[in-house]
Amino acid sequence: MPMTGNDCDDRLTHMTEDVPTYEHDCDNCRYLGSHTTKWWPEDKSETLFDLYVCAKQRDMPTVIARYGNDGPDYTSGLYHALAFGELTHPLVEAVIRAVFRAGLAS
Repeated sequence: MPMTGNDCDDRLTHMTEDVPTYEHDCDNCRYLGSHTTKWWPEDKSETLFDLYVCAKQRDMPTVIARYGNDGPDYTSGLYHALAFGELTHPLVEAVIRAVFRAGLAS
């Protein structure tokens, strides 16, 4: 389902300027705020994610959703964000924030 102008306004209103909850050691990443959501609509519990956009490779930036302090405690990738297609998925939220707030499109 496509997003409407009201959906975009609502998302922008709920973006936070807080500090990350989890350690993240990439100097190329730009923090996009935290996001609490279910991985999938059928999940019973929610998970807190720290969202990032990374421009380490200038020609192909990517998005990251970190859910813990251990090195592998994250999911990433523009392909994955587009493949999931669920508006509640943390990578989809990271793409939306990156485009609207961090300038992924520029």
